[in-house]
Amino acid sequence: MNQPSARTRKLAAVMFTDMVGYTALMQTDEADARRMRIHQHAVIERMCREFRGTLVQNYGDGNLILFDSSVDAVRCGTAVQKILQREPVVPLRIGIHMGEVVLDDDGVYGDCVNVASRIESLSIAGAILISEKVNGELQNQPHCVTVPVGEYRLKHVTNPVKVFAVKADGLPLPDSTTVHSAKATLLRSIAVLPFANMSSDADAEYFSDGITEEIINALVRIDGLRVTARTSSFAFKGQNVDLRTLGRQLGVNSILEGSVRKSGNRIRITAQLIDTADGFHLFSETWDRDMKDIFPVQDEIARDVAGMLEGDLHAAFAERGPAPEPAVNFSAYQYYLKALRQLHGLTPHSASAALEFCNEALRIQPGFALAYSAMSSALLLLGVSGRLSTRDAYTRARQSARRALAIDPDLGQAYIAIAGARAFQDWNVPAAIRAIRKGLSRSSGEVALHAMHATLLSISQEHELAVEEAQYALRLDPLSPAATLDYATTLFSARRYGDCLDVIASATVSAEVDSSFRAIRGWINLFRGDYESAQSDFEYCRARNGMQRHALAGLGLLHALLGLHSEARDYLAALMRHPSVATEQGMHLERAMVHLGLAEIDEALQQLGHAAEQRSAELLMLENIPLWDGLWGDARYERLINRMGLARHHAHAARLAGTPMPQGIYAGTRP
Repeated sequence: MNQPSARTRKLAAVMFTDMVGYTALMQTDEADARRMRIHQHAVIERMCREFRGTLVQNYGDGNLILFDSSVDAVRCGTAVQKILQREPVVPLRIGIHMGEVVLDDDGVYGDCVNVASRIESLSIAGAILISEKVNGELQNQPHCVTVPVGEYRLKHVTNPVKVFAVKADGLPLPDSTTVHSAKATLLRSIAVLPFANMSSDADAEYFSDGITEEIINALVRIDGLRVTARTSSFAFKGQNVDLRTLGRQLGVNSILEGSVRKSGNRIRITAQLIDTADGFHLFSETWDRDMKDIFPVQDEIARDVAGMLEGDLHAAFAERGPAPEPAVNFSAYQYYLKALRQLHGLTPHSASAALEFCNEALRIQPGFALAYSAMSSALLLLGVSGRLSTRDAYTRARQSARRALAIDPDLGQAYIAIAGARAFQDWNVPAAIRAIRKGLSRSSGEVALHAMHATLLSISQEHELAVEEAQYALRLDPLSPAATLDYATTLFSARRYGDCLDVIASATVSAEVDSSFRAIRGWINLFRGDYESAQSDFEYCRARNGMQRHALAGLGLLHALLGLHSEARDYLAALMRHPSVATEQGMHLERAMVHLGLAEIDEALQQLGHAAEQRSAELLMLENIPLWDGLWGDARYERLINRMGLARHHAHAARLAGTPMPQGIYAGTRP
């Protein structure tokens, strides 16, 4: 009986090579084809030895090679191509990507391998194409110069991939006009700037902003078009910025701008589509409509944009079919737009205001799908933040989302509420992921769906995929503090602390996320044993609104680890006096952390149990925090993990249990 082959996982740079025209040459001159194949194999084997590559598979005219370093992979590929440009010339294509691969006796597998293969198929003879992930590893390598080639949707790859070409003497430099493949499609991209409010009423600016956002939402649903999210587009509101410069900042090749004039029940929308490469106006149009036609005109604008950018985008829009066109009550629509503006505040206070506006909209027009969708988002935020009881918030959010989707199944935000309820109320993370993926199939470019997907993948210990999703969300919304925070949080959950700190250090500081970044940095410093820096970070957060519970928990744990038990208990008392204790959240998870630092395991587990009873959302992230690793083996802790449906990750947690931690967490001794 054959024994199963041993499997190993590792991070690697994957290089694919392939000879251009080899099959045709074999038919016309078999001997010459074989000489070329032997020559290229000899060169690749020699360069692999020089640049520390491992030739894993040799398949006729192609090769699959693994490297521990992306820099080594690019340097090896460059050396190979330069040699093969000399006589006897071998027309070789090379593609490189990096990520986690699985190796066994039969070969190498993984999404990373598939992506590298697809990138190689895009290339031309003599060139090297690399993914954005590899390109990021080359930023501090002056001898490795690259140029962008475009963003592509690759066959059997979930998210679009930005592709770069290696620039070196003697190597041809492909661009988006010379690369092509049946397995990839060049992705068009657009940013929609805030439409100017031309109404006589200055207070109606929320209306022009809302129209802009609804046009963004209509464009987001078009497969093959990457749309910059609202936060980044609105960062330029009121600014006179050169559109070509703005295109480079946002990474888009087209921009839509315009204005909205509202007068009574009539509306006039003007829009101009500009190519960011040369500033050329692709079209300029005006739409005069009655307010009852507001939904059709938004779809019409999206359809016209798709038609101007690319014929196949227009076809994709047509295949999706027209959006539902209910008769809209003007007053209800205005309340919805006011709710939309409040939701972008991302605070419990703004969520409460959004909920009130949604209730008003639905009072006027009970079957208003957009208002139900916005309501589901507000309720989800109030539940996660603890301002409403989790049971009440998640139940109502799910009901509102289902009502929205029954009317319009393309409303991406509603799928987020469904997924949130599935994960945080039902503790059914697989079902939550299915809900998000259904939303992505309807609205693949919606940044919030990708961000939620990343969170759920982190909970499921699919950390590499989670980081890729968070990266893509940030690409959709490159100037968003919230998207940057989500990316940093995903890296933190993956225990990639160095990368997380790099993101925090390079992030644009804003009041919205400053304290959150400092809290993450404080936990990393604490986990690494740098207590002085951790205390500074937590004290900073304590002085600011919104992060006190993290600060109090961190400071309490810190003092417990330092053997200052009286001070640690003072922080426990402060947690029990915190306003959130009056809600269903109860600060149980935070109190458990301090008890753990005091080596009071029974009390810590009791608090975790209370948090579980109240469905604390953060409880699902226990396995991503090294603080709890030492509890594996305690039957009470494992029962809790089983209860949350996370037991399938035991092996993963055991593998991570070796993460260096400060001494004393479980022994109660001073480090």
